Amino acid sequence: MKKPLVSVIVLNWNNKYDLEVCLNSLAKQTYSNYEVIVVDNASTDGSQEIVKKKFSKYRLIENKENYGFAKGNNIGIAQASGKYIVTLNNDTKVDPKWIEELVKIAEQHQETGSLSCKMLFFDKPAIINSIGLKLYWDGKAVDEGINEPDKGQYDETKEVFGPCGGSAFFRKEALEDVKLDDDYYDSDFGFYSEDLDLAFRLQLRGWKCLYVPKAKLLHKFRGTTGKIPNFGLYYSIKNKFLFMIKNYPLRLLIFYSPVIILRQITSSLYYLLKLNKRAFQSRMLIFWYLPKMLRKRWKIQRARKISYSRVRSLLHKRSIFDALFR
Repeated sequence: MKKPLVSVIVLNWNNKYDLEVCLNSLAKQTYSNYEVIVVDNASTDGSQEIVKKKFSKYRLIENKENYGFAKGNNIGIAQASGKYIVTLNNDTKVDPKWIEELVKIAEQHQETGSLSCKMLFFDKPAIINSIGLKLYWDGKAVDEGINEPDKGQYDETKEVFGPCGGSAFFRKEALEDVKLDDDYYDSDFGFYSEDLDLAFRLQLRGWKCLYVPKAKLLHKFRGTTGKIPNFGLYYSIKNKFLFMIKNYPLRLLIFYSPVIILRQITSSLYYLLKLNKRAFQSRMLIFWYLPKMLRKRWKIQRARKISYSRVRSLLHKRSIFDALFR
């Protein structure tokens, strides 16, 4: 029986050295039926030439401008032909059996809409970067297992909230099921939390996510965006709030709103005292995007399949003190 086609989308912007390492590792996969689509966000460092000269069998999409993570990946997904879609960061190096292990679990568990893998730090391969996303009730999300030594504690397949955007494996059917307008990842998010948002929308439609421990890769972690001051802060403040507005059922929003509002106040005061202009700009953008997010919310909540209790079970507990100050 023919193996299902897997489409691997590698987004790149001015990072030709990491990109070459990533593409070389993809060329060594034991799984045979896959395509690689490199989406370049208008790089000026010669990244496109590297792909054309050394990886001519891969498809190259050359965007006219830097569309960011979400829209850049959406362009690649729209042109992918696979039954399964993977969005992969350019600062990664995948294990030779990476695709093979992911497809094996996906074929065994048809209820899964996404899969996560064991991500280890590139320069510290014995330390875990992520086994998947973990979401707390107040909207804080973390990479589960981050900074833990890999001692076999995560060597069993298990359910997680969603895959980290650094390496996210999706069933194409599930992506189409949660697509909003022309978006898979929400292009209004730009960078950060777009993986969390997509994971929540998949969960709300009843698509589960499984962690696959034998699918391994090394990740440099913010290899591109980490070079830009306040980049993560700017996008994470805005997108965390918009993500909750879109995806939390009304009962949860009402129940948690006192803590959420207090958190916003304390955070605003903190960055005001630090005279951080980017934090202020990010909060102002929330009001700009709010009407559009409310329209998206209406579509998402109307299409929700899982119960309120199931949604609550997906959210991890933490103290009110931590929610306000950490």
